[in-house]
Amino acid sequence: MSAYEKHVNGTVSELLAEAFFVSKGYIVSKPINDFNEYDLIIDCEDGLKRVQVKTVYWDNAKMRNVISCVTSHIRSNNQRYNKKYNAKSFDILCAVHKDTKTFYLIPFEDIKGRRSITFYPEGKPKQLIPDTLILNLIEKRCNIHLSCRVQIPTSDIAET
Repeated sequence: MSAYEKHVNGTVSELLAEAFFVSKGYIVSKPINDFNEYDLIIDCEDGLKRVQVKTVYWDNAKMRNVISCVTSHIRSNNQRYNKKYNAKSFDILCAVHKDTKTFYLIPFEDIKGRRSITFYPEGKPKQLIPDTLILNLIEKRCNIHLSCRVQIPTSDIAET
């Protein structure tokens, strides 16, 4: 996938996330510049929450749905480097699975220190070792508790 296609996919995911939060009655704001480690700000009952939007994608090499939990930067010598997010980066990660219009809302504390998260929209395969550090978000997505009380059901999202 080209850099342009990745950028387009990210833009589509951000727009879907914006529509999701607006449909739930939240005020959504966007930073003016692109140099933040968060993409959106939602106005919750208990204050503003910084939201980082990530696109769930299929990794052919690893045969799994995944998101990256790092931010990429280009140095002056045009070398790319990845940096893990920290507690000041954002409050909520919103992972968007575009094909199913599913939105996974994950508090920063749940992804702290991770480089990636694997998603199993069809459920976790039985052959995986139970102690493996993999979030089975298909079970968790309706039970994630966020202080701004954002709900996860996707039945309210229109098909495009």
